[in-house]
Amino acid sequence: TMTILGLAIAEQQALLTTPLTTFNYLNDPFPHTASLILTLGLIYTTTKQSHRNLFKLQQSDYALQIATTQLQQETDRREEAQQALATNQHRLQTLLQDTPLIIWSLNNKGVFTYLQGAQLFSSLIGQSIFEHFNTQIPNLQNLFTLALHGELRQYTVEVNSKTFECWFAPLTHENEQVIGLIGTATDISGRQQLEEILRQSQKLESLGVLAGGIAHDFNNLLVALLGQTALAAAKLPPNNPARTHIEKANQAAERAADLTRQLLAYSGKGQFIMKPLNLNALIEENLHLFEVAIPNNVSLHHHFAKNLPLIEADTGQMQQVIMNLLLNAAEAIGEQPGIITVVTSTRVVTEVEHKYRYHTGTPLLPGRYVVLEVHDTGHGMDELVQKRIFDPFFTTKATGRGLGLAAVMGIVRGHKGGVQVYSEKGKGTSFKLLFPIAETEESVAETAVFFPPLSHPSTNFVLIIDDDDIVLEAIADILQTANINYFTANNGHTALELFRQHSHQISLVLLDLALPGMSSEEIFHALRQEKPTISIILSSGYNEVEATRRFVGKGLAGFLQKPYELTQLLEVVRTYLESNH
Repeated sequence: TMTILGLAIAEQQALLTTPLTTFNYLNDPFPHTASLILTLGLIYTTTKQSHRNLFKLQQSDYALQIATTQLQQETDRREEAQQALATNQHRLQTLLQDTPLIIWSLNNKGVFTYLQGAQLFSSLIGQSIFEHFNTQIPNLQNLFTLALHGELRQYTVEVNSKTFECWFAPLTHENEQVIGLIGTATDISGRQQLEEILRQSQKLESLGVLAGGIAHDFNNLLVALLGQTALAAAKLPPNNPARTHIEKANQAAERAADLTRQLLAYSGKGQFIMKPLNLNALIEENLHLFEVAIPNNVSLHHHFAKNLPLIEADTGQMQQVIMNLLLNAAEAIGEQPGIITVVTSTRVVTEVEHKYRYHTGTPLLPGRYVVLEVHDTGHGMDELVQKRIFDPFFTTKATGRGLGLAAVMGIVRGHKGGVQVYSEKGKGTSFKLLFPIAETEESVAETAVFFPPLSHPSTNFVLIIDDDDIVLEAIADILQTANINYFTANNGHTALELFRQHSHQISLVLLDLALPGMSSEEIFHALRQEKPTISIILSSGYNEVEATRRFVGKGLAGFLQKPYELTQLLEVVRTYLESNH
């Protein structure tokens, strides 16, 4: 088209350059008309085609703009996705690094091909598991072979003093060929420690309940034994040979009573008289006694913290704790020269550490504590012995009796404290006892309120309530010998029935703490409801603070600690009866 148009234009240009004469005009007034028309047609066609091409070009440009916009949007979306992926990868990387979970893979030669989640082991990639863990993991080659065959899926290992729980599976290729192992390892050391603390707490609780129950029954028997031997001795003339045997029986009963006190101390329910106490002063006052108690080959040193805060404690129980620790340390040193060092200090137990590390089972509350440390230069203990040193009657000595440290444990528990033990074979042992600092200078322990007995009729009776018939019989014999009137009941319902019938005669009630059926607290309230002025004395083998906790401020007349002697019982009873004449 362009060629024809060019020829037409050239022809027109030639025409225009030809001179116009009369002859030429007359013969052909419109020369090349057809050619001109053809040229104009071609111009029109060409212009129209150009417009069409231009429109197509504009359409292509618009489509290109749309495609460019879509491409830019897709690029933006990809960048956002890549940024989100990078963020997620960073989060995952951080999570894997900060959690105890380790993800790993090994080839079929045992070489680490991937390791994530433990900076301690990150340098092991490309190295063999056998080179680094063959000595720490017994039978490692056999375990690896079993795992490759899918015969072992889980195993617990000890590495670098930590415990790891491992889960793994064979890693296969597309053709199902095993090319290695993939798995995880979780550091369960902390969980195991908490589980051990829970087991220890449960063991202490069960042993404490057992010890407390045995001590309670023992005390009831001792009340009867001491009462009956006292009555027998009273009926014998001074020069009777049988008195010697009775005195020996009394001595044996006293030793049994001491044993029950230790059992109650272990259970945390021993007889405690709580008051503000300065440990420095207590140790200094008893220093000579402590030095005499240990052998001559052992030197006793002490270092006291200045301005040591007071603790809320029982003085006698604290003396027993220190003495037991010193005797235990002296036994650990043996016959060789050695040193025992007693140190006092303070410590703040934080929120992080209060849940573990203490042998008493019950977590310590965060706060300030006074620390009593007894360190010896003896033989030390291995881990197996350390796990059992607080068990009742456990001992490493052929002739030992094994209640010393058990009693220490119970006393510390009763004082809401904690015990830490540091020992290494051949390097000695340190016991650290933590006691909460007293809240005030005065005793914060609330005890029973004692009300003076009120007036009663002259025919006064004592109502004895105890579930043990042996105890009832012994007390009855003692009161009868002293010409004191009494009623006995071995349960709450019988006691209330007797009281309703004879309330005008009964001026004193001796109530045992542990009773079947109706509790002592229920009986107490029922008796006071029948007769608000009745004097009630509580009796128990448990310590006074523990036993009277539910009776504080309710008018309890007094407390009688089992096992008691004849003279103690008569003194208490006569005090109330004589005041009512």
